[in-house]
Amino acid sequence: MKKLLCEFINSILTDLDAVAAQLSRKTGGTPHSEIFWQFLHHCLDAFPECFVSLEQQSSHDAMPITSTSHSTVHVQANKICRSGKVFTSWILSRILCVLAEADCSLLHDKSISAILSLLQLVKGKDLVFYNKCLIEFVSLLADLLTIDEKLFSSTCPPLDALPLYLSHFQFEESSENEEQLNMVKKFMCVKHAEDCYALQEAVSKIIGHVISDVYQYAQSSVASLWTICCQLLQTGLLCIKQVFFWKATCKYNKIEEK
Repeated sequence: MKKLLCEFINSILTDLDAVAAQLSRKTGGTPHSEIFWQFLHHCLDAFPECFVSLEQQSSHDAMPITSTSHSTVHVQANKICRSGKVFTSWILSRILCVLAEADCSLLHDKSISAILSLLQLVKGKDLVFYNKCLIEFVSLLADLLTIDEKLFSSTCPPLDALPLYLSHFQFEESSENEEQLNMVKKFMCVKHAEDCYALQEAVSKIIGHVISDVYQYAQSSVASLWTICCQLLQTGLLCIKQVFFWKATCKYNKIEEK
């Protein structure tokens, strides 16, 4: 199943200009890219072991978590095997490439839904890896705000700065890849302001959905998250402010109710 997913992603989601052109055509058929998202969601539901296959755990894998009463408890965490982490990181990086393409906006809601489903799978199996994923998303949003400030909100942006490639969720090659998966690396590409804002909005939605988990499992990113909130209030586009703060407020209210 992993090999089939790799083939689909490499053949359908590599040339995103072609994907955008196909989506813009008003034809009666369903674009291949939309069929792929149906297949990906099917795999996430029916074959979760493709993404979160586990290795044997030990007592040293217990993860310290601060509870709502501010006492520290240790949660015995599973551990997704290295090949599973590499594959999941690769899937996330390729989906994020779609979210960084403003002309593929018709696929963005499906892309966000797939990422949230994948994050829930990871959360249920490996809290340490889930923590790393949350930190990476917060870092990505912080970097996007910095890019916006330096390139698109500046009166004298560097002329040779674009296109800009982002390397979040990239992975190191592993010699343990017995399955010989063809995981072609592709970086998020910001070609113009619209791409930056499209990715900002998408990542804001993702963080908004998991913001209570950031506070619980990724506390090292909480200060950065507050800085992001201040930056968004000061310089963010209205649509991104609405998305981020509405989601964050809903999640915060649920935490308070508990």
